[in-house]
Amino acid sequence: MTARTLRVLVLDQGRGLWGAQRYLLRLAPLLRERGVELTLAGPRSLALHDAWQGAGFEAIDLDLPIERSIRESDRPSVRGTVREAGNSLRGARMIAARLRRGDYDALWANGHWTHVEGSVAGWARGKPVVLHLHEEAVPGLGRFLRTVAVRIATQTVAVSEVVAAGLPPGVSSRVIVIPNGVDTQVMSPTESIQRAQLRDLRAGFGIGDSEVLVLAATRLDPVKRIEDLLDAVRNLDDRRIKLVIAGATSGYPEYERDVRALASELPSRQVIFAGNRESMADLFRASDVVIHAGIVEGMPLGLLEAQSCAKPVVAYRVAGVPEAVLDGTTGLLVDACDVPGLTKALRTLTTDASLRAEMGAAARAHVLARHRIEVQADRNAEVLTDMCLGSCGTAK
Repeated sequence: MTARTLRVLVLDQGRGLWGAQRYLLRLAPLLRERGVELTLAGPRSLALHDAWQGAGFEAIDLDLPIERSIRESDRPSVRGTVREAGNSLRGARMIAARLRRGDYDALWANGHWTHVEGSVAGWARGKPVVLHLHEEAVPGLGRFLRTVAVRIATQTVAVSEVVAAGLPPGVSSRVIVIPNGVDTQVMSPTESIQRAQLRDLRAGFGIGDSEVLVLAATRLDPVKRIEDLLDAVRNLDDRRIKLVIAGATSGYPEYERDVRALASELPSRQVIFAGNRESMADLFRASDVVIHAGIVEGMPLGLLEAQSCAKPVVAYRVAGVPEAVLDGTTGLLVDACDVPGLTKALRTLTTDASLRAEMGAAARAHVLARHRIEVQADRNAEVLTDMCLGSCGTAK
């Protein structure tokens, strides 16, 4: 630990309170207890800004661009690349100025668009920088920019081994892995006193005790493959199964309209769009199976939370998912975009209550053993402290 509290400026540009943003919100109070104070810097318009202040932490309005893409008409373009290079340069200057005014000990870049800008700003101000990698790098320019950022940064943390391995060999050795963690007290199996409340929650969706609630806690984005979930439910042709999709789109309204239209082709009330939920614990507890069809991932936080609530998981075998879900033990995994395989796995769990209970118990034990948020906080605090000691000589 340090002789004084370390002051760390955190960058994030995520539109909603998705996994990477919830990662910060969960860790901030635990890091404060461990002598690290996080200050958020990002656009005032984002949901994280209000949530951060609501949790009792300082948030600074830093007008970093939210809309970032080198594409025009769905294709990479020279003009788009030049535009984003200019945005990155302006962003790095703003970040460096904030570092200077605030006299922070270190910088934490939490979103992939902030990695290069944060690394350059930290280098310019002589401040240590840690990058947090939450998902696999996009091949091509995305992977190149991540490689550059990791080379410049002081330290890099990945949420899974696969995310770390997605960089060139000479760079991946500079990355340490700290798996996502879960508050296992908040995300815990239901107690008997809560059963009536959970029954009421299910009833609110029109789901009875004899029916099977299959929960998808996910954004309505193309990489989450909502259409695969709908196809799997259609293929099963089992009216007992009710698919509840909890989440909203991060910026793909046309895709959301398309999947809602597909869902309307299924029997009435077999698919329920629940929207964003402020608290997911009771919804996980009320579910029977949790399903996920994302194909661009790091280590999905929702799958860990589901397992912490003793729920089995069906998911695609991509990125860090096999590190989070033990195939055949805590859930069932199938190859990416294998809808027949997804259908078979879902049928296995929705028709066997004993197997669900067995896998659910194993899932809870797995999270308790490997994914406790207190361990995650300890390791992140150690990274920040060692980084500052190594770069600054001392943390007074």
